[in-house]
Amino acid sequence: MAKKTTKKVKTEESFISNTDGLSYVERAKGKAEQRKKEKQDLCKFKVDKDIDKAVCDLDAFIAKSSSNIKVDTLSERGDIPYFIDTKSYALNWIITNSFHKGFPGTRAIMISGQCLGGDTKVNVRMLTDNVYNHFNGYIKDLFNMIKKLESFNEYIIDEFYNVKSHIEIQDENNVWIKISKLIVKEKPTVKLTFDNLNPIIVAEEHLIIVRKNLDPMYAKDLKNITIYGANDRISTVLNVEKYNDKELVYDMQVVSDTHLYQTADGIIHHNSGKGKSLILDSILGQNIADGGASYKFDIEDAGTQDFTEKIVGSKEIAERIRIISPSTLKKDTKIKDQAITIEKMNSILNHMIDYQASKVEKTKIKSIIVGIDSLTQLTSAKEMESNIGEKDKKDMTSAQKMRETFRVITQKQKFANMTLIGLAQLTADIGKMFGPKETENAKGTGFKYASSLSLQATKDKEILKTVNKGAPIPIGVKMRFKTTKNRIEFKGRDAWLHFYFNKGIDRWDGLLQLLAQYGIIKASAKADVYGDYKPTSTFKWIHPDTGEVINFKLPTFSKYMTEREDNQEILEIWEWQLNDIYADMMEGVNESEMFADDGPEDEEELFESDGEEEVDVYDEELEDDEPTD
Repeated sequence: MAKKTTKKVKTEESFISNTDGLSYVERAKGKAEQRKKEKQDLCKFKVDKDIDKAVCDLDAFIAKSSSNIKVDTLSERGDIPYFIDTKSYALNWIITNSFHKGFPGTRAIMISGQCLGGDTKVNVRMLTDNVYNHFNGYIKDLFNMIKKLESFNEYIIDEFYNVKSHIEIQDENNVWIKISKLIVKEKPTVKLTFDNLNPIIVAEEHLIIVRKNLDPMYAKDLKNITIYGANDRISTVLNVEKYNDKELVYDMQVVSDTHLYQTADGIIHHNSGKGKSLILDSILGQNIADGGASYKFDIEDAGTQDFTEKIVGSKEIAERIRIISPSTLKKDTKIKDQAITIEKMNSILNHMIDYQASKVEKTKIKSIIVGIDSLTQLTSAKEMESNIGEKDKKDMTSAQKMRETFRVITQKQKFANMTLIGLAQLTADIGKMFGPKETENAKGTGFKYASSLSLQATKDKEILKTVNKGAPIPIGVKMRFKTTKNRIEFKGRDAWLHFYFNKGIDRWDGLLQLLAQYGIIKASAKADVYGDYKPTSTFKWIHPDTGEVINFKLPTFSKYMTEREDNQEILEIWEWQLNDIYADMMEGVNESEMFADDGPEDEEELFESDGEEEVDVYDEELEDDEPTD
């Protein structure tokens, strides 16, 4: 807790960090005029008149000699027509340098996110004719049994398979839950040796729960860790040793808010999923609230309307999200009726563009967002034909068809006010020595290279709430997103996004972590390796104009800022500070500063008396209905 000390605040001028002598508030108010002037100044540079005339003549020649072609400058072409609010101030900023601008409109955007060895034993049950039949055996045998039961040829590496049968597995509380998807991957593996269990082989970064209400741990980090199951202690990991650089591993997605299931030995595992679909629904809903139209390709099973209503905050908005899916499932060989293939999706997108292009500007839909959930699950007509005909042939056309589709579509989107958002699975890039060790699995590179923005979900954590001193209950999930490709601003920046099951994305959550990362706000303790802080951490900010000192706390930050009348003014100041610091960083790098570690070690170091008056806005007990994580 911050120490309460008082000292007369220094003159206001000492808090002004700008050479122009203006306060941050005054700079914020003059932002529009400044941007207008900057745009006008772009046209004032000198150029040789003869060369300029020759270039203009060449432009005219190109336009006349090629049908439906125009040549203009970047300034004449105009800026991005609109931005789509992600509903998170922190996420907006890492994309556009603005708290109020998010995804770029009329562009393609990719969002991607992050298993058990074959000899791991599982206990499941299957409902057939109202009777449960139990299976207790190796997970690879379970996958083979389902393959025969549902009559398909083979699992495709790194691609989810939707389970049609009613198969259940137990969760962390011994409750039976449905298995919705299966996936087989090739990953580096480790062998875990226990004090009282048989050894198991799992992916290095497979997530295992070591104790209830704690974040899962990677398997590679479990040496000497004692694991607790649904009720009591299960075992202690005696050793973790490298097993294979490339091994088939198996995982499942389950229908559960906690995303947890247990194997036959009682060990609790985190299923394969990142919550990307929740974010897509939120963006689709926001676009409708802003006057646009939203469509979603139902490649994977769409969520229920009740759940989407909570995410977008409105029954009316949830009902207006259009779902594109096959109207029938025919048993003959009419492939086009069997599923949404890449070819079918291409046709639908082109029809939407043609419809919009045929309208005059006043009658066009303001903005159209098309979500593809997911790119990883898309199939081609060739693959459908092979599957229906039971031909054991590998599909070699999907990647080519994806490239063909998006090479053309992305050039035409702006004429239709259309934005494409595709979800993809993030998988390990086996054997890669240099560069990123993970890659987006999106049926080839077509969408990846066509996109203007790529976001990777690199980490997720549950948001827990304790009621009446009982066991914490998951009420949401927070995800860390990183821009791995960005044609709006520089890539490589990251931010936390907090998603609540009853209200969707919280605008303010994640902002404290971002401001602390850039030194605008001082944290009482260091962040973890993922840039996150413990809920007990305190954050100190000094107003650059008035010298007011405010201490924030994570669990109550969002509520406090929402209720504060000058929150938008403070937000403008934070945006200026962030952009000023980032601009300074871009001008040059001091090698000694790269390795400097001058962050506070603990709360005492940061909050010892500094002679300034402090305002501790949240030193109270959390209200019972306030979520914490």
